[in-house]
Amino acid sequence: PAPRDVQRITEADLAFANGLGLEPAALKIIGPNLPSRAPLVRLAEGAEEAGVSIIPFESAEHEEEGYEGEEEEGHEHGDEDPHLWLSIANVKEYARMISESLAKADSEGAQEYEQNYARYEAELDELEQYLKSKVATVPAERRKFVTTHDSLGYLTRDINFQVVGFVAPGPGQEPSPTDIAELAGTIRQQNVPAVFVEPQLGTEGRTLQRVADDAGVMVCTLYSDSLDDKVKSYVDLMRFNADEIARCLGGT
Repeated sequence: PAPRDVQRITEADLAFANGLGLEPAALKIIGPNLPSRAPLVRLAEGAEEAGVSIIPFESAEHEEEGYEGEEEEGHEHGDEDPHLWLSIANVKEYARMISESLAKADSEGAQEYEQNYARYEAELDELEQYLKSKVATVPAERRKFVTTHDSLGYLTRDINFQVVGFVAPGPGQEPSPTDIAELAGTIRQQNVPAVFVEPQLGTEGRTLQRVADDAGVMVCTLYSDSLDDKVKSYVDLMRFNADEIARCLGGT
């Protein structure tokens, strides 16, 4: 962070984090600089307290076996998957907590926050229907994901797909030659028609591109942790993913 970013933290009335170990580097900056009067709202932990089910990583057993290299600072996690926002139902809970936290910090704006939340919840309802309708067109035998890292647990649970392989459990972890060979074998054995790279993961994406080229399958894109000029909001992200899943796995 630049000095001006740290300055903004010292002036904040409220801070939000995903939590569950997703952003330790950011929290090392926020923690000591956030005013004592300003609460830090950890959304994943709050969602869990509200009844959202936290799922374990599929890659936990792989982490025990050991991947080469170390996970990059800023994205470390344990055995619980912190990518809750890839379930639209979970994002509704995130939005509720954000709205209520803002209203508590700024009581004069409470009505506006509530109205904005209601509008956004309706937008999320529409988005959820769009996602379900698009992925429903994918044939059952093609509902399989191979991607760059283990981040799709909540999405696959919602849409009844399966993750059959990934390059590495988390960003910055380097797969061994044996891991790569096994991934290529999985793609062939499972008759996976396409693999999915994530824009924010360059090294893992290049590895998956090589594996896909060797296996003769298509390379597509799924957004999990990032936004860009093409995908500028959460709604954009999930609509893009819905379209890409249908396009690449044989849906309409």
